[in-house]
Order: sequence, then structure tokens, then C-alpha cells
Amino acid sequence: MGVSDLENIKDIFPNGGTSDGVKIKVAGIVRDYAGDILLVVRQHKDGAVSIEPPGGALEQGETLRKGLQRELGEELGYLHLTAIEERALVGVEDILYKDGNPKPRLTHYFKCSTLLGLPYNALPDEHKALIRVPYTPPADEAQLDSSYAALRDKAVELAQRVLDREKIVPNGEIQFRLPQQAYLHFHKSSVREPLI
Repeated sequence: MGVSDLENIKDIFPNGGTSDGVKIKVAGIVRDYAGDILLVVRQHKDGAVSIEPPGGALEQGETLRKGLQRELGEELGYLHLTAIEERALVGVEDILYKDGNPKPRLTHYFKCSTLLGLPYNALPDEHKALIRVPYTPPADEAQLDSSYAALRDKAVELAQRVLDREKIVPNGEIQFRLPQQAYLHFHKSSVREPLI
């Protein structure tokens, strides 16, 4: 599904966030007041650790934006105001394997910006930390790959500090779950409409 396909999505998913067996998710690429990108560090049941934008699955009857608004409130706290771009940046399909079974997902990424208040790790039982990763926009499109790699490497470094402090040894390497395709669209767009 391309960006043009996503621009007109106003659907409500009455089947609890799935469409044709595909789990529908939302995630926010959130910049804070300092311009840093906010990511959560999660430790999964199998001991694996991932770094990813805040977000999650839609609940029954939610639109994409309403689902993201709820997820950002749950994960970053409700004591801040966040602007969410009107349209999804991109939808990224992937497959998560649970107990050896493939679970297809479609995650819609939105560009967001905190406007007021300080986000915090509002789900310490689910997230090991909320990290603020410095974001330096690339000077031109030729530097997008190196900009993405720098963001990924810094996020992994910050997550490793959290794990070291908590004396956690991950099962495998730390996974960086901000798709490069979503990062590319993040760089090319701007937040236009505040969500209140």
C-alpha cells in the first residue's frame, strides 16, 4: 500500500483493528520541544529488546488518528499536547512471528510534534524507558541513508545504557523498529494540524 492509498483512509475497522487477517497498527514519529525523536525501549516476553516509535493496535471502532491519539496518551502520558499530521506518512507491512506462526501487520506511521508539556514513560511495566534521540535533519536527500543510520546507532547506544543500568541482558541484538521507509517520509513532511 503506497502513500497515495493512505491519504484517503477514513476507515473504521469494526473487527477490532484487523482487516483481512492483517493486524492494523498506528505509530507516531514524535519530535519533542527540543527537536529530538521520542522512542520507547521495550523488552518482550522472549527477552528480545526493541526500540520503536510509540503506538499500538487499533481498538474496535477507532479511526487511525483516534487510535494514535489514545496510544500516545497511554504511552507518553496525557499531560502534554501533541500535533498529529492529518494523513499517515506511510503504511509499512511486515510479519511478526509468534510461537512460530506468521502474524501479518500493517503499521501506519504519522509525523507528530509535542507542543506543550513533557512526555514521559507512562507505561513502565511495558517499556523499559522513553528515550530522546537527537535528530539532525540531513542537508540533502543524498544524506538520508547516513542520517537514518546515525539515528539508529544513537538510539541503540541510548537503549544499551538503559539496559546496562537495569542489568538487563537482551535475548539477541537490540532491534531498531523504525522502518527506513517511514523515516524517509518523516523527513519530507511537516506537521500541519494540531490534535486537541
